[in-house]
Amino acid sequence: MLQWIGPLLVIVLIIDLFHKELSSGIFKYYLNRMSYKKFLKRIMFISFRRAWVLPISLIFVFLISCFITGFNFSIHESVKNIAVYDNFKYNNFLVYGLVIVLLLFIISLFYGNLAVLCCKKNKNSLITIILSYVLFIAVDIFILVIVYSLIINNLLGFKELTDYFNITGYWF
Repeated sequence: MLQWIGPLLVIVLIIDLFHKELSSGIFKYYLNRMSYKKFLKRIMFISFRRAWVLPISLIFVFLISCFITGFNFSIHESVKNIAVYDNFKYNNFLVYGLVIVLLLFIISLFYGNLAVLCCKKNKNSLITIILSYVLFIAVDIFILVIVYSLIINNLLGFKELTDYFNITGYWF
């Protein structure tokens, strides 16, 4: 369920911050005092801070699992033959973990940008949240069905890349 709740959490956090400013017209007063470029930098900086919610929660879940297992990173020999458990992941665990956190941060920025895009178009915050989430689902379906299934899977013949085209996050 975290795959579908995570984007909604980021969208709600971003919309909570920006919707009042954009829908009430107070941003016009900001633009009188600062340039449009500075205003966009301010919005992006605040979006960057809100986008860290999912990567930090992933790190938190990882730390809880480490305390439960007693920081035991050894794997059983019968599990090593499964395709999901790659030797690179276990030999370079910190590098792999940092890449996953960085990718989740970039995906969270994408969710935030969808929310900011929808904030400009609507006056009601609930409609903006729903529209942002529906837009996220539409983009996810487009990437999985059109880009992956039709183009990459059928035309190019790559069959095992489903996880790489999933923009719902790395909670699976």
